[in-house]
Amino acid sequence: PHYSTLWRDSKKKRGLLESSDLNWCQPLALDRLQAMLASRLNGKKTGEELVQGWAKSRRLELEAARGEVIEILRFLGCQSALC
Repeated sequence: PHYSTLWRDSKKKRGLLESSDLNWCQPLALDRLQAMLASRLNGKKTGEELVQGWAKSRRLELEAARGEVIEILRFLGCQSALC
């Protein structure tokens, strides 16, 4: 079975599966599959380079999300200060 299916099934057993998990999981699986196919066709990138590229893109996504969370917390802090 595919890794995303195993991941989803393990979460489902623990009752942790949410709709956002599915939305995150499927595109990720497709992106990685496309990257693997492209590397095999081109023969330019090794598996390690693919993983590093994927990790870098995930890190950038997480940093952007962190920035959004900080902005939300600042906004909420301003709102509570006004109360």
